Amino acid sequence: MVNGAPVIRIRDLGKGYPDRQAGDGTLWALRHVSVNIMPGEVWGIIGRNGAGKSTLLKLLSRVTRPSEGNFDIVGKTYSLLELGMGFHPELNGIDNLYVAGAIQGMSRKTIRENLDSIVTFAGIGDAIYQPLRTYSSGMRVRLAFALAAHTHPDILILDEILAVGDEAFQRKCFEAVRTFLKRGVTVLFVSHDMKLVSLICTRCMLLHHGEIIDVGAPEEVIESYSRIIGPGIQRGAVTLTRARHYMQLFIDNFSVTRRFGLYTSVRSQGVWYDPGYILWDEEVHDTDRITMSGHYITVPLGMTWEFRFVSDTEIEWIIWFDIDASLHLDRFQINIMLNHRFSYWFAEDLSYQAFPGDFKWYAGEDWTRHWIGSPAAVIGAAVRYGRWSGDVTFSTSNSQGALTVVTSNLLFKAHVLQYLKVWSRSERLTTGRYRFFSGRIQLKEHR
Repeated sequence: MVNGAPVIRIRDLGKGYPDRQAGDGTLWALRHVSVNIMPGEVWGIIGRNGAGKSTLLKLLSRVTRPSEGNFDIVGKTYSLLELGMGFHPELNGIDNLYVAGAIQGMSRKTIRENLDSIVTFAGIGDAIYQPLRTYSSGMRVRLAFALAAHTHPDILILDEILAVGDEAFQRKCFEAVRTFLKRGVTVLFVSHDMKLVSLICTRCMLLHHGEIIDVGAPEEVIESYSRIIGPGIQRGAVTLTRARHYMQLFIDNFSVTRRFGLYTSVRSQGVWYDPGYILWDEEVHDTDRITMSGHYITVPLGMTWEFRFVSDTEIEWIIWFDIDASLHLDRFQINIMLNHRFSYWFAEDLSYQAFPGDFKWYAGEDWTRHWIGSPAAVIGAAVRYGRWSGDVTFSTSNSQGALTVVTSNLLFKAHVLQYLKVWSRSERLTTGRYRFFSGRIQLKEHR
């Protein structure tokens, strides 16, 4: 194996099945998957049920054939899938170890020399002498992983295996994987355990509706995953979901926003309060509208966000303040944290301007401001990317404040469309309800 060369090259891989409801149509379980995997990397593959995770592993394990695209694998591969593990239901556990081991290229001598250790690792007791058809699915996986733990592959492929069994068995599995890593084995595994993914993975991919929508460091991809599993609303290709205290925006499986997504911050007497300080009391959904109401923990301020689809590609965002007691404010801002793949920005009649290529190592309020102007302006950013290419624009009907275009620091790693209101002196707001902001976010695809 050549150092620095990928051990797995995946190019535009897809798997489709006939869609009987659509006549001659195709139902794609996986499509447009392209990625290179380097020696010794540990890849976590995450996503909702039905996202295409197991389909990808079956393709790489050659259990099924691709409908389009191709892949190359360099080195000996051991695949441990819930299906297709090479076991025979009428043979007992011992005999199945010999059969499955032979399929994986292990000699009878090697299996015989390691048999006691494999059986002990599996921990299924006298069931080892019973036909496999009497085993639970968990017992089958335990036996299969015990065999895998005693092999010497270059590439190990696991499908939700580490979640099987009790805590003691999971600990043994984890230690076995750590041993593989020390040997430099490349590992791909599907898991719904985000703690495990963050603990042992060096890289991660997120599948959604059969396509990769994010690849990168585990903590960043797990964060992307949190955006698609929350409640939300959808119209056409556009989806708005809640991820903890923030809202995230997608179009055609492309993540328009990242990290903190759509959020507000207020500053009272020099102290910033973001949505992490809000206890959201109520959330109401209907077909094309979502309303969230909550109160800040430490200041007498309630806030309501309402998002409403104006059209298939345009969302209105209205914000109300509920002041419980007199409150001093000196700054208020709304941030649309865009995916860092957005390369250009524009404002009013200006042509496209390039965002800086790098994010700087500084913190605090010193984000790079590229433009600031009237709230009557329209600002936006453009992305030209394989999955989606288009513009996102931001406008407001507020008569006060300003619209700004910003690049954050490396901590946030986002380009930002922002509404900003600053009071030269701390503004005292009395009790009552205020419609504080009304704005629109519009998406336009490049044809």
